[in-house]
Amino acid sequence: MAAAVTTADASSAVKQVAIPRKQVSSTPGLGVQLLTAGTAACIGDLCTFPLDTVKVRLQVQGEGGAMAAQGRGIVGTLFSIAKHEGPKALYSGIVPGLQRQMAFSAIELGHTSLSGTSTWR
Repeated sequence: MAAAVTTADASSAVKQVAIPRKQVSSTPGLGVQLLTAGTAACIGDLCTFPLDTVKVRLQVQGEGGAMAAQGRGIVGTLFSIAKHEGPKALYSGIVPGLQRQMAFSAIELGHTSLSGTSTWR
């Protein structure tokens, strides 16, 4: 596609010059797709990881039969961990989780782009 530019010279004749436009691909490259998919998955994991930590604590608490800590629920356990161990304890073990999310999102994107179907249907 070319853009037309109209110019006027000294003799008042109108002259059109075609300037070629660079064609821009509508889809980003594979590297950009992998990076954005991995970043989105990591952001999601950062938001949900404290809840996963609380879930594991509650599961272990149920197996151990610790009666003193029972009845706190999700919110109570969340605040208890943050109060007694610090907020950083809610993100304990986040690095392997982020690595897993990057790898899984790349595998999912590769599978989707090769097969044309999503596994999430």
